[in-house]
Amino acid sequence: MYRELLALFDPDNFDCGCEEKLKRKLRKIRPSNKPESESGFIPRDVLNNALHADTVVLFNRTGSNYLAHSFQYISTSGQKSKMIFADNSPTIADFNETNFIDMTAGVHDNFLYTLDCSGFLSAALAVTAGIDKNSVKASAEGASKIDRSLLVIGGVMYSPLYQAYTGTGVYSAENPDTITKRRKALEAILKAIPEQDHQDDVKVLLNSNYRIVLASNTGSSGFNGKANLGGNGGFRILVASVDYRGESEGRIDRTSSFTNYKTYLTDVNVGSVPSNITVRSIREKINLLASQIQNAG
Repeated sequence: MYRELLALFDPDNFDCGCEEKLKRKLRKIRPSNKPESESGFIPRDVLNNALHADTVVLFNRTGSNYLAHSFQYISTSGQKSKMIFADNSPTIADFNETNFIDMTAGVHDNFLYTLDCSGFLSAALAVTAGIDKNSVKASAEGASKIDRSLLVIGGVMYSPLYQAYTGTGVYSAENPDTITKRRKALEAILKAIPEQDHQDDVKVLLNSNYRIVLASNTGSSGFNGKANLGGNGGFRILVASVDYRGESEGRIDRTSSFTNYKTYLTDVNVGSVPSNITVRSIREKINLLASQIQNAG
């Protein structure tokens, strides 16, 4: 994860027009516990808050939507399947990561950090020394002309598939529309499993949550600093101050749009032991939900 963050903040990858002398200074920054091969600039707030792990799985092209709607199962031969995408699940079309990232105070930490080019320059100058005025002036002129934004989000994202099984989160309401969507999500799970493995006792492995880091340095516009997750979420972000807690007041009008980002998976089932789920138990829930819809009608 550390190496990925180095690449994210590299002044060539996140090109804000910084002068070459400043770039060289940034590339030489190295914490005392890191080898020379891992030198480079990462803002302190990110180092202190971004989630680290010994094992990190990168979902580059597929992203968090794929991760949130994927699962595995134990086949009739006893083998664990590859990751399977439940592509008919109703939450896929308008999936918004921050609708599923836990924001409850005192439960799971979450983190948001973003910079535009002016903020990147300020953060870079704060950790470098010996940069002459001409270099600073040239870097500032370059930063003022470039409309780019960088984002790092960390948190625990709940699985909409598991929520469909347990009737929690986005599927907690008991109205006909929610019940119908919940049934369709469960049907999408079964549809994704090959027909030859539809025996009742086949185990379906649904993770309850995922600890993830989402990162992009290809955004436009933006603002600077860190904040708790809030606002309208996703990757068109509208947040307030550093101490934003979800209130409607204090919002700022600037937004950042991110269409290309990386998803890093660092842990699963954080603080949770998933239910023992089988093809049979999913079928039973589907039938129960179908009855509830009929009774409501």
